Amino acid sequence: SATWPAGGVDGNGGVLDNEGTGATMTLSNSLLLDNESGGGPDGGAGGGLMNYSGSTVTVLNSTFIGNLSAGNTGGVGNGGGIENQSAAMTVCNSMLIGNQSIGGAGADGVSTLGEGLGGGIMNVNGATLTVSNSTLNGNQAIGGANSTPSPANLVTGGALGGGIENLA
Repeated sequence: SATWPAGGVDGNGGVLDNEGTGATMTLSNSLLLDNESGGGPDGGAGGGLMNYSGSTVTVLNSTFIGNLSAGNTGGVGNGGGIENQSAAMTVCNSMLIGNQSIGGAGADGVSTLGEGLGGGIMNVNGATLTVSNSTLNGNQAIGGANSTPSPANLVTGGALGGGIENLA
């Protein structure tokens, strides 16, 4: 059992980052509280936890509260509580409450998108996610202000998946 309060990084995983083929992590009886991922080259990914690129995470009996993934100017905010990208994850008997993914303001719709994706969990790029006996409540995905959609990117400055965003 562990508590991780109020940490932050530029880029991946506000407090925990599990990356690479064969990397395995089990998080149990833990609290991830008020952590932030933001300001990396592409924005924030996984305000509490980032699982990436062929790795595996199991989350058991744990709570994610008030974590934030924030995009820099025009950047994306992916997975306020958790981002699972090109990886495998199981979440069981856990709670994700009041987490946010916020897109960066001023996206141009061409080189920057300013999207807020997956307030609770972002599952993307062929990742597998199983959630059971868990609660997602009060999570938000918020698009970046003052963004300009383009014909190629109509959701620029938009938001998808306040609870879970599942994107192939």
